[in-house]
Amino acid sequence: MAADLAALAEDESLQALLKRSATGSKSGNGNSDGAGDLRVYARMVDEQLREAESDSVGAYVLEADRFASLYTQLGGCEEVLTDMLGQLQSFQ
Repeated sequence: MAADLAALAEDESLQALLKRSATGSKSGNGNSDGAGDLRVYARMVDEQLREAESDSVGAYVLEADRFASLYTQLGGCEEVLTDMLGQLQSFQ
């Protein structure tokens, strides 16, 4: 999250939009408040987030069998560790 915020802070196009909005420069929609530019940027970011979400879900679905196997293996490890803990506690 911090890396994402740092990347946004360094994003030149976002900085330019914010600067134009703060100074009241004319935007492409005829408004002088810069809101149109920010709306366009917000739409673009929203589309990118939706695409990233879709890609992430797709990758998860492709790896679902491996995740299930890993879950089963972790369950087995937990059982072994629980048994070892019981033995160590009874040893004391």
